[in-house]
Order: sequence, then structure tokens, then C-alpha cells
Amino acid sequence: MAGDHYEPVPDRACVAEGATLGAKTGFVGLVLGAATISWNNSVPKGSSITRVLATTTTQGAALGAIFATSACAFNQYRHKEDEWGSAFGGLMTGLAIGLHRRSFGAMAGFGAGLAFAAYLAELNKGTLRGPIGNMTPAQRRQWHNDSFWPNPATSPAARALEISEAARQQKQQQEL
Repeated sequence: MAGDHYEPVPDRACVAEGATLGAKTGFVGLVLGAATISWNNSVPKGSSITRVLATTTTQGAALGAIFATSACAFNQYRHKEDEWGSAFGGLMTGLAIGLHRRSFGAMAGFGAGLAFAAYLAELNKGTLRGPIGNMTPAQRRQWHNDSFWPNPATSPAARALEISEAARQQKQQQEL
């Protein structure tokens, strides 16, 4: 096909990537679980603090591992390293969250939402700010000067409003 080109993906161990991100997100889950317990100062009845921390740590690790492993495997399968791999990882992670909740609606919603967010984050080089948000202040000023009319009164839209207002006034005078 025209425009398609082969981008070799370096050989990677997807399971190792999943384990690495799983360990990192597991630590985040541990910290968030500890913060939640300290802020709420309550543990569900029949649970202990260690059980709550183990649950949040395990869930965080599992979601991170699912994302990294599925994104890596998808990129390996397609032989391309692009934003679609991250979108697939987000989809699989969202499906896992919905499956944990035992709800097809949650699977669809979380899957679509995380796929979209991961796609945008990868497309915008790891941020959700977009191309304008990633510009330096000087680049942003230059973009603003190039993109907008210096004097809004001289813009084509303002000129069109002037012409339509003049035509309306002329029509009113003719009716009198």
C-alpha cells in the first residue's frame, strides 16, 4: 500500500516491560492506599490495614502490567511503534477494570476512555496538553501572532458583519 512503511520494532521482552510497569504502579497503589487510609481514618469492617494496602497494591500492579504487556505485544505484532499500541494497552486496562466490576457497561466505558486517553497521551508525546501546551512561550507568541488577526475589527468576519449591517440599514430605508 502506498504510504505504508516498515518500522522495525526492537526486540523487547513484553513480560519484562509488564513486570517493570507493574512494580511501579504497584508502588503507586501502595502509596494511594496508605493515603486513603490516613485521610479517611477508617478501614472497612472485617478488614485490616495490611489487607487494604495489599488490595490497592495488587490492583495497581495488575493494571500497570496489563497496560505495558498488551501495548508491547500489540506493537510487536504490528511491527510498528506508534500511538495505537498505547491505545490498545488502555483498552485492555479499561476492560480489566470493567471485568473486575462485573459490568459490560463499565468495560465499554473504561475501555474506550482509557484507550482514548492513552492514544492522546502518546500522540502528544506523553502529555494531554496538546501541541500548543508543549510550546515554549516564544513559540506560543509566534503561533498566536501568525494565527490571529492583530486587529479583530479588520478581520473578514468583522467586514462581513459590517456589510450585512449596511445592507440591513439600506433595506430599512427603502421600506420607509
